[in-house]
Amino acid sequence: MTKEIKILSVNRYPLNTTLTRLWKKNFNCTIDEAPTGRDALKMFTKTEYNLMFIRELPDMLSTDIALQIRSSETELNREPAIISVLIPRTPANQDPKYLDAGIDYVLEDPLIGDKIEEVVKKFGLGGDW
Repeated sequence: MTKEIKILSVNRYPLNTTLTRLWKKNFNCTIDEAPTGRDALKMFTKTEYNLMFIRELPDMLSTDIALQIRSSETELNREPAIISVLIPRTPANQDPKYLDAGIDYVLEDPLIGDKIEEVVKKFGLGGDW
C-alpha cells in the first residue's frame, strides 16, 4: 500500500476549492485548504505536509509564505515539503525569485488533477495516481 500524501492548498478562489474537494475523491491524499497565508502558516505548524500548492493572496505573497514555511521546517525539525506556486502564466524557465524563496516548482493556474499528478511524479512522492 502506498503512503497517503498530505497536501495543503493555499487558495481563496471558490473554483479551486471545488476542484480540491474532487481531488480528495480521486487520489490517495488528504487535502487541507487555507484561504489566507496566515491560515496556511498556522496549519503548517500543526500538520506536516508533503506537498503545498500556493497561490498569490491579498494578505501575503507566495514567496513570503514559502520563506516562513522553510524557516518553520528547520525549527520544527521536519523534512522539507514540496512547495509549488500557482501563477497566471507559467514562465519559460523557473523564475529565480521563486527558487530563492524555497519554492520548488512553478505551475500555471488553475490547478487541476493533471498538474497535481505532474508534481507528485516529478518529486517522487508516490501515491495512487
